[in-house]
Amino acid sequence: MTDTDGRHTMVTQLVAATLMVFAVFTAAALAVLAWRQRPRPGAVPFAAIMLAVTAWVGAYSAGFWSTGLETKLFWYRLEWLGVVSLPVAWIGFAAEYTGRDRYLTPKYVALLSVVPALTVLLAWTNPAHHLVLTSASVVTYGEFAVLERNWGPWFWVHIVYSYSLLVAGAALLFRLVVDSRTLYRGQATALLVAVGAPWVGNVAYVTDLTGLPGFDPTPSRSSSPG
Repeated sequence: MTDTDGRHTMVTQLVAATLMVFAVFTAAALAVLAWRQRPRPGAVPFAAIMLAVTAWVGAYSAGFWSTGLETKLFWYRLEWLGVVSLPVAWIGFAAEYTGRDRYLTPKYVALLSVVPALTVLLAWTNPAHHLVLTSASVVTYGEFAVLERNWGPWFWVHIVYSYSLLVAGAALLFRLVVDSRTLYRGQATALLVAVGAPWVGNVAYVTDLTGLPGFDPTPSRSSSPG
């Protein structure tokens, strides 16, 4: 990497870090506002989405600014609490927003939470089995140190499961867009567009297409559904 490339990478990461700080406060504020409007359809799961975003982005930001490998891995494990909660909250929001809240029983929510709970457990016990990460290292770009990770097999289980919930929720909202002629049609369209930004960022990260090794752009975009 040339000096010019290094400076470009540092500037890009600094901008992204600033956006992440903004995203944390935005998501936390939206969670509070949504909770205050909890009688409205979708308000409670939307608050859960924003809480998940707050946890994810907050932990990622802390890890981004830390330097040592063990410290970064600690924050990385904390990230999972928000990461795995987000798809479950999203499908819950989509179901309630589109009038399918009859499926949001404790039984169904518990079933939807099995894979996320296992993912968190495996993330914290990863040194014993390496199912989530096969290896991790810190790579320095100027003043910034990023955590480069090699995914284990369970990570892909998590990806398939989480993306399935995201697609299912998007499908429910898309059907509302097609079928509805009310105000909800415009709102559902806006939600689909908003959720696309962090989703595209996550796909780019998972497939290593960001151009910034070890950098995940998803958190800096994740308050956009608000």
